Amino acid sequence: MKFVLFRKKFLVGFILLCSVCLTLHQTLVLFSRKQESLAVRQAISRWTMLVEDKTPSEIVLREAPKTQLAITTTLAMTQQTTYDAAAIKERFLRRKMRADLVCPKFQQNFRQARNRTAQAGPALRNMIGSVEKQAVLCYTLKAGSSTWHDIFWHFREPDVADTEPFFGRAVYGNEKHFKTLSSQQRRKLFTDPNTVKLMTIRHPFTRLISGWEDKFNKEYYYDVLFKRHPKMKDYPSEYGKWNGTGQWMPWKSFIEYMADYGPMDEHFRTTPCDVCTFPYDYIIKMETFASSSEWLLKEKLNCTHSRKRNISNGTRMDPVEKIKTMYSVLDRGRLEKLEKLFHREMEIHGYTFDINTLTAGGWDD
Repeated sequence: MKFVLFRKKFLVGFILLCSVCLTLHQTLVLFSRKQESLAVRQAISRWTMLVEDKTPSEIVLREAPKTQLAITTTLAMTQQTTYDAAAIKERFLRRKMRADLVCPKFQQNFRQARNRTAQAGPALRNMIGSVEKQAVLCYTLKAGSSTWHDIFWHFREPDVADTEPFFGRAVYGNEKHFKTLSSQQRRKLFTDPNTVKLMTIRHPFTRLISGWEDKFNKEYYYDVLFKRHPKMKDYPSEYGKWNGTGQWMPWKSFIEYMADYGPMDEHFRTTPCDVCTFPYDYIIKMETFASSSEWLLKEKLNCTHSRKRNISNGTRMDPVEKIKTMYSVLDRGRLEKLEKLFHREMEIHGYTFDINTLTAGGWDD
């Protein structure tokens, strides 16, 4: 009898405890949602003035466009715009807001660290600038860096013919020019609120494909890497002869080595442009490169000279299908290693990759 009574009391107590826990859980969920909503409103408040040209009365945040924006194939400046200016402003705002909300997950004392770097300036690696246009750019290799080097070179040399070879002079000239600026000049560029602060980014998995396609069809480049990384000998390759695909190392061997040993050089590393430690105003994604670049040149950099260098969104093939095809050669373990390597970068910039379906996304987030 006593046991039955005890059991009844135990059940009643257990039910009451569950009820209390459920109520507490619901309260915490509501509180979390309120905090998240507050964080979003604060982020919008901080960055809307910047993205919307400091005209609060004109601020209208709409749902992100569902269709691909129209793009141009050149940087020729014309009177007719081929982009949706309002949509592009919103796109840059969303990217800035996302970084604001996600960075604290990866960066301790996020605000303090960013404020310190904003005053001192970021590391000069992959950084170029223009005093004439009051702009700085941190570039990620294989994410439109050649085009933006071309543009910044012509900021200083506007009369050079479009047909003149640019790459070596642009890349090394831009980097040398920026490093030879006085520390006061660089500090002014970094700290002046009127400076246009740019960075480029690209989905890491398409960037790896682009790097392999571009670099491993050059014998001298592969030869240098082969000597620098002797373990590459353990992976099937076409070292010493041209293979049927035009690549000196098959994709499967390259990407397996990447997963096993990490990046071979800076073309395949995580981006050096860290929005968590420096407040870049505009995050340029390669996937929407053309329309974003045209808008920036016309609306923010007052670019009036004609540039004939072709620009595109970085692939001749649907990136989703290309990633599915190329990464299907990897086993799950190696896919997880690659995802872990680029996880921070992908989450901050809204890129995604589903290991089960090999589906990538986040092009326009």
